[in-house]
Amino acid sequence: MSNIPEEFNFTLSPCHVCGRKFRSDILNRHQEVCSKLAKKKRKVFDSEKMRISGTDIPVHYNPKNKNAQAYTKSEQKKKNWRVKHDELINAIRSARSYEISKATGAPLPPPPPPVIDPSFVQCDYCGRRFNEKAAERHIPFCKEKQMRLPSKPPQVLRIARPAMPTKKNEREVSSGYGQKSRIPGPESQPKGDYKVNLVSSPLFLC
Repeated sequence: MSNIPEEFNFTLSPCHVCGRKFRSDILNRHQEVCSKLAKKKRKVFDSEKMRISGTDIPVHYNPKNKNAQAYTKSEQKKKNWRVKHDELINAIRSARSYEISKATGAPLPPPPPPVIDPSFVQCDYCGRRFNEKAAERHIPFCKEKQMRLPSKPPQVLRIARPAMPTKKNEREVSSGYGQKSRIPGPESQPKGDYKVNLVSSPLFLC
């Protein structure tokens, strides 16, 4: 202690606000400022923002959000893996039951229902399903395509007309005995004025 110069030989008193120690001549000024700052809420010091400032990295870049996105993608991959695994197991079971029923002669089992991936987005215009990125590109294109296509007219059921009978010079009349007799039609009659001898006609001879 005797080797310490007198200008550095002083006692320190603690601040009643923050607890740090200061010299007696500085303590009063510090306590006034420290009491004012204690009433205000101090912002959390963002050291990362201070390091990024002055570089080409955008200020709004947040690696925490990136880590969260990577975590959600990894979780989604796990879910997709589980769905594909279940599809494979169902396909193996259906194939095995088909082989057994085919060998024993039992009725064939129905085919397994298609498995729909819940992560896919369905298009409202064509009904197909896509992942999120593909759906963002496809849905506007499909909507524009449907708007450009003309509306189809309602389909009209057309019934074929029966074939028209051909003109014949003679009409066929079936007799009572199942035989067909031919009577000349009006087209075979001679044109112009003509006379019929009723006496000599074979129709009136009994």
